[in-house]
Amino acid sequence: MTLFNTYYFLLFIILGNAYEFSENKKSDENFSLVGKILNDGILAEKSQHNFETNNVPSIVVSHDIGVKRMVQRKPAPRVRRPQRQVRKATGTANSQQALIQQLRKRIADLEFQIQLEQIIAEQNLQQERRNRHLNEIERRRLREARLRQMQQNREKNRRLRRQQLDATVQEIVERAREDERLLLEQELASQTTAQP
Repeated sequence: MTLFNTYYFLLFIILGNAYEFSENKKSDENFSLVGKILNDGILAEKSQHNFETNNVPSIVVSHDIGVKRMVQRKPAPRVRRPQRQVRKATGTANSQQALIQQLRKRIADLEFQIQLEQIIAEQNLQQERRNRHLNEIERRRLREARLRQMQQNREKNRRLRRQQLDATVQEIVERAREDERLLLEQELASQTTAQP
């Protein structure tokens, strides 16, 4: 009964996960949002890197010491860096957090489903072993019953043949006695007829 309850419990969990998975899939038609966010971030970093390498200030170094000193004293012009312009992903931070939570939940559900399938496979394997063992015991019992039945039939046939043989012998003996009695009667009859 516990195994039956366990199966119903696991079936209920699997159906609940499947329903939740289908609901999440309906609500998350734009699942490529994470890919867009990551791709946009990489592109923004790459463009920032290109901008910084292209705008490196050029310093002319002369052989004149005075010029060198002037160049050294002169502060480098401050290049105003533009702020990183990362294209905002569609949706707010809350929706991104919700998406991350959905992904984590989906991963947890998949891990649970894998564990559940492993448990079910192990239970099926144990049940198969039990069934094989029970089948072997049943086959052995049937084989022993057949052997017993064959021995009983053999014994019954032997007794029947013995009875038939005894009956035949008895009949032969009775006939022989009857024939002997008839012969004696004939002899007596012939002797009585021969005496006068």
